[in-house]
Amino acid sequence: MKPVAFFHAAALFAGIALALSPALAAPDAAALVGGLGGRWTGTLSYRDYTSNAQEKLPMVSEVVALPDGATVISINRFADGPKTGIVTITDVSLFDAATANVTTASFRRGKPVSSETSAAQIARYDDGLHWSIVYTRDGTDNDQPALIRVTQTRDGNTLTTRSEVQPKTPQAVWTLRSGTDLVRDGAAVPEKKR
Repeated sequence: MKPVAFFHAAALFAGIALALSPALAAPDAAALVGGLGGRWTGTLSYRDYTSNAQEKLPMVSEVVALPDGATVISINRFADGPKTGIVTITDVSLFDAATANVTTASFRRGKPVSSETSAAQIARYDDGLHWSIVYTRDGTDNDQPALIRVTQTRDGNTLTTRSEVQPKTPQAVWTLRSGTDLVRDGAAVPEKKR
């Protein structure tokens, strides 16, 4: 067989094999978020409502996935200055694979319990360690009606979230409100991409 003919035959065989092989199916969002179990450290950043300045605080997050495959608990702690001290926010999230929604109840000392339901869409799935989920819901920002979009991205031992808001007004655009940049405890700090 001539080299060109062999190349064409090999390419044809590879194409047929790819066409017949099943695509890598993403697990549901609960399975991906449940895979975050453990302790993560890094920073919480947010845009202050009064000054409009970006603030950055050290943060620790501990994630526990319950055996039901649908419930994830996240205990988040950050230092909010000498007056407030350490703030602990505990989120209990229940994922519903049938509706692709997640309902999260948030608990914080001195604040009423809050609950919200978001649509959860897997935006990217390479494997269990490399993915992005986008959560969207109606809500408020600075006491005004708004759309809320949170993008959670895992790349190996790094985990980022970006919370954006879009006021429900004509010509409104998405604005970054807050985010986290975390690294799994015990993992080497990743190099910055250039």
